[in-house]
Amino acid sequence: MGGRRRAPGLFHTWPPAHRPALAILTFASAYAFRSLGVLIDSTFPILGIILTFLATVAFRLLVTDSDRRMLRNAFGHFVSPDVLHEIESHPDSLKLGGEVKNITVLFVDIRGFTTLSEKLPPENLVPLINTLLDRWSNSIIAQGGTIDKFIGDSIMAFWNAPLSKDNHQYYAALAALGIRHQTAELNADETIGKILKERGQWPLRCGVGMCTGPACVGNMGSQTRFDYSAVGETVNIAA
Repeated sequence: MGGRRRAPGLFHTWPPAHRPALAILTFASAYAFRSLGVLIDSTFPILGIILTFLATVAFRLLVTDSDRRMLRNAFGHFVSPDVLHEIESHPDSLKLGGEVKNITVLFVDIRGFTTLSEKLPPENLVPLINTLLDRWSNSIIAQGGTIDKFIGDSIMAFWNAPLSKDNHQYYAALAALGIRHQTAELNADETIGKILKERGQWPLRCGVGMCTGPACVGNMGSQTRFDYSAVGETVNIAA
C-alpha cells in the first residue's frame, strides 16, 4: 500500500553547507528569467561550487593523513599498536607541547657493560646488545610503556604518557619482571652462553631502576629533530 516514493531533488542531494549557495543561485536565475527575460547559465557557478567542495574535502584528507603520519613516525616504534591506534583516534588528547604528569619511569641496562664491551669482539657485541634491547623493548611495550630512548646498552621508558594509564606503577613493575625473565632466557641460550663463558662474562646481569612522581613530558629537541621525552627529578632518581 501507499504511493510511490519521490526521488530526492537536487537541493537535498547537496551537502548542507552548500545548500544556501545553490538556493540563492536558483532564485536569482528564476528571477532574472521571469522579470528581465534573461536566462542565466548556472552550469559554471554550480561547477565552481562542486570543485570548491571537492578541493575542501581533499585538503581535509591530506591534513588528516599528514597528522597521522606525524604521530605514527613519532610513536610507531615506541608504543604498542593498541596505544598507537588510540593516539591516532584521539590526537586532541595529546599535549605534545609540554605538560607535567605523574609518571613511572624505568631505566634498564647491562651491569658490567664496560668490561663486557672490552672482552667481546664487535661482531659478537653488537648482535648481543641488539638482541637484549629488542627483548627488553618487547617487555616494556607489552605492558603499555612508552620507550623514550636507547642509550648505548640501556633503555629509558615511562608509563602514563602520552596517554593516561591507570595503575601505571603496576604495569611498570610487570615490565621489570619481564626484563629479568628475558635476560635469564638469553643466559640460557647455548650459543650466547658459550661465547660469554669463553670470555668469563657469563651470566649477563641487568639492572633496573624505577621511580614514580611528577615529570615534564613533551616534544623536546631542536627545530629539525625532536623526541617525545620526559625530564625532572623523577627521571634522575630512576636513572
